[in-house]
Amino acid sequence: MLRGEVLLITFAAIQPGLAAAAPSPEFIIRNAIKLESPVELPDRMFPELKGYDVIILGEMHGTNEAPAFVQGLLRLIARNGRSAFLAVEIPAGEQHAIDSFLETGRIDILKKTAFFSRDFQDGRSSRAMAGLLEAVRSIPGVEVVCFDPGISAGAQERDSGMARNIKDAFLRLRKDHAVVLAGNVHASIGRGTSWDKNYRPMGYLLHAGPGAIFSQDEILAVLNRYKKGSAWVCSGGAASDCKETALEQKDSGYTLAVPWSSYFLKEPELARGYNATFFSRAITASAPLGRQ
Repeated sequence: MLRGEVLLITFAAIQPGLAAAAPSPEFIIRNAIKLESPVELPDRMFPELKGYDVIILGEMHGTNEAPAFVQGLLRLIARNGRSAFLAVEIPAGEQHAIDSFLETGRIDILKKTAFFSRDFQDGRSSRAMAGLLEAVRSIPGVEVVCFDPGISAGAQERDSGMARNIKDAFLRLRKDHAVVLAGNVHASIGRGTSWDKNYRPMGYLLHAGPGAIFSQDEILAVLNRYKKGSAWVCSGGAASDCKETALEQKDSGYTLAVPWSSYFLKEPELARGYNATFFSRAITASAPLGRQ
């Protein structure tokens, strides 16, 4: 087993049925870490993260909060003297263009890619994502890996390709950490989803799939939970189905235990495939980069 530390931050649109019962209010009050800003995480968070080889954060695509939190994680890691690479849910075929952007900072390079200019804007090619890539340019030693395999025979094959690409990047780059941003379904380290109990998400395959180099105990899967707000999401398969959409989740212990607008919490046990929470009381939509 390689002893580096991978922070896997994965974000796919959360299914409404995935919400699990919150830990007790007393547990949240004792253990939650208040976040004043997702891009400037407190140093007291680092001991909560550094013992894991993999940290997964699952997002709802198309928000400002998730990419901001990933930026905060990268800055926190660098501030504590560790190296990292960022893996993003962008097709591997765009790697050269992303590398060119990171080298030059020319936003027109991103806008001209097939990924950022496609008609079907599902939230992954948002202004917030572009902002994250821009921020990476100022964080020492951070490299970016596009880990989405692109065209696949089906969802399961795509998750398998994602896990394989992340593992290969970790072996190749030899960084202390890998920070992976992807959808929250991909992020789960548990087997099964709300629609298929046998489905094997990317996070699960990282510790239980063919050639896995991590154990489950070396993975922290963080879910971005929220109370309400909006996200740029697609309700169907047509480009016209993608738009800013109002969202709201039922009140839960996560919402009621503390009055803070944002916090980080290590869960007392694995809950529906996640063992940590990044809570945002309100999420805000981030429009596609190319949208005026």
